Amino acid sequence: MSTHSRFSASSSSRWINCPASITFIEQMIKHQDKPSVHAIEGIKAHSIAESILKGEKHEDISSDMLFYVEKYIDYVKEHTKDSMESHIEKKVYYDNIIPDGYGTCDYITLTKDNTLKIIDLKYGRGVFVEAKWNTQLQLYAIGAINTLDINPSYIEIHIVQPRIDNFQYWRISRDELEEFKEVVRVAYEDSISINPTFRTGEIQCKYCPAKSVCRAYKNTIQNVDHIFSVDKLSMKDKMKIMSNKDLIISAIKDIEEEFKDVLESGGEIEGFKLVNGKSSRIWNEKAEKILIDQLGDKAYNKKLIGITEAKKIMNKNILNDITIMKTANKKLIKSNVKYENE
Repeated sequence: MSTHSRFSASSSSRWINCPASITFIEQMIKHQDKPSVHAIEGIKAHSIAESILKGEKHEDISSDMLFYVEKYIDYVKEHTKDSMESHIEKKVYYDNIIPDGYGTCDYITLTKDNTLKIIDLKYGRGVFVEAKWNTQLQLYAIGAINTLDINPSYIEIHIVQPRIDNFQYWRISRDELEEFKEVVRVAYEDSISINPTFRTGEIQCKYCPAKSVCRAYKNTIQNVDHIFSVDKLSMKDKMKIMSNKDLIISAIKDIEEEFKDVLESGGEIEGFKLVNGKSSRIWNEKAEKILIDQLGDKAYNKKLIGITEAKKIMNKNILNDITIMKTANKKLIKSNVKYENE
C-alpha cells in the first residue's frame, strides 16, 4: 500500500473542516500508533481484491473475507460493463490544487457516456460511510482527471461496504466538482497560513489523534458543560447545546472508551466497573452447508428483494406503480447545513 500525502484524501474530512489540524497533529503527535487489527484486516481485503481483479494469485484467506471481497468484485463488474478504460489501485495526483497531493484509488473507470466512476471498497463495518459529499473520493476524482488527463462530463462516487450491505453512489456534474475544488483550495491556503483556523465539529474531531491536547476542542466542550448546572436553561443555552450536540456525544463516547481501557488494564475508577454484555448465538462458517444438507430449502427464509436491487432489473413504470414514498420524520439540523431533501 502507498504512503499517504501530508494532505491525504483519507483524512480530508478532518483538514478541510479544521485547517489547523495538519500542523497541530504534526507538532503534538510525535509517533504514529500501530495499525489496528481492523486496519490490517482492511489492507488485506484490498490486497486480495486487487489480485482477483488483475487475475493474479492471492494468499489464502478465510471464507468470510473472500465472500465479502467477491461482493465488491461483483459490484465493480456490474458497474463497469460500459467501461472504456479502467485502473486498479491507481495512484492519482491532485497536486494541481495541493502541492504533493496524492492518493491511491481502489478502482477508476471512464465509461462510454463520458462518466468517471470512482469506486472505493470500505471493508470496515463500524462506521456507515456515505457516498454523498464524500471528500476522500471527490479528491480522488480530481486526481484521476489530473493524472489521466481526461475530461469527463459527470462523476460518480461509489461506496462499497459489503459487510453491512452498504452499496451506494452519488452522481455530480463537473461544475459541482469544480466547486469542491475551490473549497479544498481555501482549506489548504488556510492550513499553511501563520494562524490556521481551528474549527471543532463531530466529523473532524471524532478520529483526530490530537484532540486530547487540543484547546479548541476542550474549550468547546467546557463552554457547553458549565450550563448543565443551571436549573432553568435559557433559549441561548439550549441553542449552544444543540449546536454542539454531536461533539458532546462524541466526547462522552471518548470518555467511556477511556474508562473501559483503564478498567480492562486492571485499573480502578471509583463508581464504575466492567461487566459482560448480553451474549448472542450466531452461525459459524460451517453452518450454511450443514443447514442446507439437513433442511434443504427450509434453511432459508424467502423475502422480497430491496427496491434498489429491483431498480436494476425492472421496468421503471412498473416499479413506480408498486411503490409509495414513505413520509420521513422531521429532522432537526443546523440552518447553515446543506441537506439533500431541501
